[in-house]
Amino acid sequence: LKYHPSLEILQLSYVACGPIGSIALSKALQINQSLEELKFAGNSLEITAGEFIRNLSAHPRLCHLNLTGCNIPDEAMEQFIATLKVGSNLKKINLSYNMIAEKGAIMLSKELQNRSDLPKFSLEDRPISKERMTEILSFYCRLDQRNGQN
Repeated sequence: LKYHPSLEILQLSYVACGPIGSIALSKALQINQSLEELKFAGNSLEITAGEFIRNLSAHPRLCHLNLTGCNIPDEAMEQFIATLKVGSNLKKINLSYNMIAEKGAIMLSKELQNRSDLPKFSLEDRPISKERMTEILSFYCRLDQRNGQN
C-alpha cells in the first residue's frame, strides 16, 4: 500500500482474508491517505468487525465501506457504534447478509434516531422479526423525511 499512495478504490472481496488478516489490513490501510472506497465483501470478520471499523474510522478520506457477508455478529455492533460516535468520514456502509440480528439492528436504530450525520447503512437479509422490522423501517422513513427537509 505504501507503493500505491494514490490508491482510491481497493477491491478485496471474497479473498478469504479472515479475522487476523483483516485486522492487519485495516492497520496497513492507515498508511494510505487517498483511499475512498474499500470493497471487502465475503471476508470473515466475525467478532473482530468492531476493531476493523475502529482502525478504518480515522482514515481521512474513506467514505464507502462494503462489508456484505463478512459474518459480523450482533456482539460486534456495540464497538462498531461506539466507533461511529467518535467520528468518521464514512458516508455509506453495507452490512447486508451478515449475522446482525434483532439486538444489533436495535442498537443501530437507536443510535440513528439521535443523529442524522451518521452514514447510510444497508442491512438487507436480516433475521429480524416482522414487528421489529416494521419499527425500524418506520424510523428510517422518519429519518428520510427529516433529511429531506435539510
